[in-house]
Amino acid sequence: MAPTGAVRAGWVLCRFATRGRSALLNAFLGLNLGTVGQMALPKRRHSHSRSRKRRSHNAVKPIQLVYCPQCQTPAPSHMVCPNCGYYQGRTLVATTE
Repeated sequence: MAPTGAVRAGWVLCRFATRGRSALLNAFLGLNLGTVGQMALPKRRHSHSRSRKRRSHNAVKPIQLVYCPQCQTPAPSHMVCPNCGYYQGRTLVATTE
């Protein structure tokens, strides 16, 4: 059983001085949460080149356009044609001429 009162506060400070604030608070409150709520932290800093290599696929790419087989208007692939409403062999959206 953990000590109580002022002795308990001193015990917590010396026992958990190297841990984070949440561990200190949990120990003071008598909670045993284990690793719940504690985030993993990296041991070492990532270099600029390593970070940039990881982010190399995050660039904004241009929209892939295809030509509508019915009206030959460029439209994004896998989307209904904004001009004639044609998609996958049939007219899905009726347009007013």
